[in-house]
Amino acid sequence: MKLRQRTLLLISVALVGLVGVLYTSSSTILLGSFAKLEAEDTQRNVERAIDAFDAEIDKLNFTVHDWAEWNDTYQFVQDGNSTYLTANLNAATITRLQVNLMLYTQLSGKTIFGKSFDSKTQHLTAIPPSIQSYLAAHPSLLQPPSATNRLAGVVLLPEGPMLVASSLILTGEGKGPAQGTLLMGRYLDSATVQRLANITHLSLTAYRIDAPQLPPDLATARTSLSTQTLSGKGDRIFVQPLSSEAIAGYTLINDLNGKPAILLRVELPRRIYQQGQASQRYLLLTLLIIGLGFGIGTLLLLERLVLRRLGHLMGEVSKISSSRDFSLRVASLGSDELSNLGSAINQMLEALGKSQWQLRHSQENYRLVVDNIKEVIFQTDGAGVWQFLNPAWSRIAGFAVEESLGQHFLSYIHPEDRPYHRQQFQRLMTQQAPDYRAEVRLLTKDGKLCWMELEAQATLDAKERVVGLSGTLHDITKRKQAATAVQLLQNVTQAISEAEDFATALEVALTKVCEATDWDYGEAWISCPERVALELSPAWYSNSPIMRDFRRLSEAFTFPLGAGLPGRVWLSKQPEWIQDVSQEAYQHFLRVHIALEVGLKAGFGVPITAEGEVLAILVFFMFEAREEDRGLVELVSAVATQLGSVLQRKRAEEALRLAEEKYRSIFENSLEGIFQTAPNGSYLSANPALARIYGYSSSEDLIANLTSAEQLYIEPDRRTEFILALEQDGVVSRFESEVYRRDGNLIWISETARAVRDAKGKLLYYEGTVADITDRKRFEAALRLQQAKAEELLLNILPPSIAEKLKQNSGAIADSFPDVTVLFADIVNFTQLAARISPTELVNLLNQIFSAFDRLAERHGLEKIKTIGDAYMAVGGVPIPCANHAEAIAEMALDMQTAIAQLNLEQHEIFPIRIGINTGPVVAGVIGIKKFIYDLWGDTVNIASRMESEGLAGCIQVTASTYQCLQDKYLFIERGEIPIKGRGEMKTYLLVGRKTASGIKAA
Repeated sequence: MKLRQRTLLLISVALVGLVGVLYTSSSTILLGSFAKLEAEDTQRNVERAIDAFDAEIDKLNFTVHDWAEWNDTYQFVQDGNSTYLTANLNAATITRLQVNLMLYTQLSGKTIFGKSFDSKTQHLTAIPPSIQSYLAAHPSLLQPPSATNRLAGVVLLPEGPMLVASSLILTGEGKGPAQGTLLMGRYLDSATVQRLANITHLSLTAYRIDAPQLPPDLATARTSLSTQTLSGKGDRIFVQPLSSEAIAGYTLINDLNGKPAILLRVELPRRIYQQGQASQRYLLLTLLIIGLGFGIGTLLLLERLVLRRLGHLMGEVSKISSSRDFSLRVASLGSDELSNLGSAINQMLEALGKSQWQLRHSQENYRLVVDNIKEVIFQTDGAGVWQFLNPAWSRIAGFAVEESLGQHFLSYIHPEDRPYHRQQFQRLMTQQAPDYRAEVRLLTKDGKLCWMELEAQATLDAKERVVGLSGTLHDITKRKQAATAVQLLQNVTQAISEAEDFATALEVALTKVCEATDWDYGEAWISCPERVALELSPAWYSNSPIMRDFRRLSEAFTFPLGAGLPGRVWLSKQPEWIQDVSQEAYQHFLRVHIALEVGLKAGFGVPITAEGEVLAILVFFMFEAREEDRGLVELVSAVATQLGSVLQRKRAEEALRLAEEKYRSIFENSLEGIFQTAPNGSYLSANPALARIYGYSSSEDLIANLTSAEQLYIEPDRRTEFILALEQDGVVSRFESEVYRRDGNLIWISETARAVRDAKGKLLYYEGTVADITDRKRFEAALRLQQAKAEELLLNILPPSIAEKLKQNSGAIADSFPDVTVLFADIVNFTQLAARISPTELVNLLNQIFSAFDRLAERHGLEKIKTIGDAYMAVGGVPIPCANHAEAIAEMALDMQTAIAQLNLEQHEIFPIRIGINTGPVVAGVIGIKKFIYDLWGDTVNIASRMESEGLAGCIQVTASTYQCLQDKYLFIERGEIPIKGRGEMKTYLLVGRKTASGIKAA
């Protein structure tokens, strides 16, 4: 260590000592006061927690007192009436009271009612044996003192601590005689403690005092508090720091017998103590600045009186050392210690001159061995600067020995590794380690990395002082390349396994391979959807901006099977290497021209296969020609194999994602409500339809405000019946109930649900669907009232009036109607259509068409008569006469054309219809004794049928009688006279649209 450094060290040690003394004093005085304030604050917060705990017991005591001094309770204990039991002693009431135990006893000791309540299952159960044993051992709980009529406190049970309160049962005015005792209990569980913590805004935890294994800090607090109690000290709060960030206060809660039962801990941040530490740091910083000023002044004086002269002497010695001329001497003027040092140096130089010749002779022998060894032998000085390198250094690193000597050894090590090797060098220099072994990445003269195995140890002088580093460097580049290949494969495998999709996996693989192997460009070719050619994938890698043009121009290429480098690899399913693509013929390498423009040379392609199928081709290029590297090809082939398996997995994941999106779409857009509820009735999930059914604005609104499904039902036990049905069968279908909406309105719902359990049969949740059946319920009720006498009649076959007549008279029914309008419709080219499609498709198509016509008939108040094959018949004015029968038939005919046009668009078919209409008298009725049908007879019907059969495709043909009825409101085109079978020439018209007040509206 230099003298300047020693001087600086001495001043620094003195300054540190001064700061240490001040630190100790301030810690004792200043921090002690802050610690005392912190302890007092903690005690106050513990007292707040005790007050909150006492308030919880008082609350329970008040509840028991309120129930005990109630006339209904007074009567119940005397006669045990079921009305009180049903109205008050149920799960809902006990849940609201937040108690786990209710016990009614008479003064004789007879139990009138006693139940325990499991808050998790929401069920009433028998009183556990542990509670019964405790009550038998402590009868005072059931016999409160007459002075107060009540008793409250804590008891320890095997299930956990319980807050209990009991009171004599008196009248509502608080008068006797007492008829018995009411006892309530509430477990002091984590939820209760958390509620107290929320009230006090403190971090509270409670533990049984008899717990076998308490955390260390609680065990210490229990011992301390128990000792204080035994010694009779009045302080019942114990405070201790937990860490530099937190402090805790502890106290004991006694049970009803005055014995410690619960250990309560309050944990607080140490803000006061931390403020004290900050004050102490500011004080020490001030003193440190003053000490630094004093030290700098002292150092300047020493520099002027001693160190400068010593530096001059060292300069002369360094000059002699660099010239290696030991005949030179240093100046030694004066008579002080520095002058004597100069004389001693001159004597040493004389001795060194004599030994120089001997040393030179021995070094020649040593150099012969060192110059011919394959390993690098080196030596550095204490600063890490090369002092010696044998010729093997030039062969391995490419640097001349002369240009490397005098350079720091760290300058040849990879920048990322320098901090580590600098640390190891310092350990050797300070003799913290006997030797140094490591693998080092050296930078060669041509810019490449060379892996070396370093073995070194500290160089000691005659006095066992470390003066440098000496050792050997062994070239392990080939061995590391093999290890790197294995590591690359592992890294690529992990990266592509974590990729989101196949394209990302391809890009990760290209990047990893290029970066690890120093190739300049990587791309991937994938099969087009038709699988007739390869096209460029979006995934690629390049370390040079000039490759963007090559990439852009390559996007225009596609490679059929066997064409170009990707196509040949696709065909052979084997890797292919090209030493210099710029020398290849165009037929062999189709992109040779753009490769020449950017300077690409070597290239190779590797297939990605899975289950014998080529999924993609990886292609790599670099800017220099290179012979085939089988190791690299095998490495990239291994990466390609991993990519093949990833693609298979990604395809499965994509299918799963699509399935999840489909389920989510169904969930969000379903017209029925979908839900999941916990066993306690709280909603875990709900879709928007369920929120709308129950009157909530959103699913989140429903989950946040509808805390239990039980509150929906009008009948109190309906939810219980629903759960029992699920537990019995596992599935409930169409479970109908009347429920409340959020706005208070009543609706009917139908639930279908199942119970979901884990592998061990434990119930996890319920899930199912809800349908709003309010309209159906209302319709069913109306139907039962209005059609009770006509349940067996087929009203969809016969008109109601005809059905009523048929019930009263089983004979033939026939009525004459002087003025009705009849419509026939027929599908054009139906025979050809039937030949093109299957019978099932044909029936479905007809059903779709005729269902649309049925709806139109119902809309316009018309009577559908029948369908015959592809023909449809309807009538207006039958069986109930009406004045607008012709207009209703005209409106239906126009709407039928619109419906058929819409169906043509949906089915991508062209099947026009012909419609014929006639107005006149008919006979309508029902004949026969089986398969009743309401039918029409008469010339009017026959002519209407002829109007359809002789009509034009896509047109509505009407007779003159119908025209006379409709000409003022509808638009017609006169067709003229046409021959009608059985009638001769008849004048007909084509209905084309409606007339409006402002003009004519076409159909």
